[in-house]
Amino acid sequence: MHLESKSYEVSPWLLRFLKEESWPAEGYRRIGSLLSAELFEFRRRLVEDQKESNVLEQNLIKAMPWIVTSSAPLLTGAKINTLVEFDRSFRTILKSDSYRGRRVVYIAGLHIDISPHAAETFPVTKFVPWAAYVQSRDNSYRILEQEELVKVLKAQDDHNPDQIDLEAVIQTMAETDEIKIEIPEPKS
Repeated sequence: MHLESKSYEVSPWLLRFLKEESWPAEGYRRIGSLLSAELFEFRRRLVEDQKESNVLEQNLIKAMPWIVTSSAPLLTGAKINTLVEFDRSFRTILKSDSYRGRRVVYIAGLHIDISPHAAETFPVTKFVPWAAYVQSRDNSYRILEQEELVKVLKAQDDHNPDQIDLEAVIQTMAETDEIKIEIPEPKS
């Protein structure tokens, strides 16, 4: 990987902001760890008729100063997006008549793909729960934040009476005679 960098002369304003008395007259000094979110502002005009295609940008634009100054910007961006999407989703559930009188459990979290080793075909995917919306039939609900959600999930019984062996199901499907469905030719 080839990394490029640029060097700039430090401004008197930045020195005052960083409360730096001395600065090297020669050479350079890395300032990445000195930069804080209040030094950044991001502006982007999001086109109103393209809102659906700009959902990610809409979710992240206000948080960009914290994302770019984070020690793990991609993870920070993913966490912020998860938070915004969870908020949007549970508010949609609250407003929708479709969910009234129903039990609902909505769990949001991060899917993290871990790159496969040379001998592996697929990445390992891990799910990190973030928050949950739990609604009862009487429409009362509560939000479980991550710490409480993890405790609730860990307290669940590991035995699932409805569990299926996916490999066996796939094998059965592969061994079953194919059912052909013919689509009639359109009449001209």
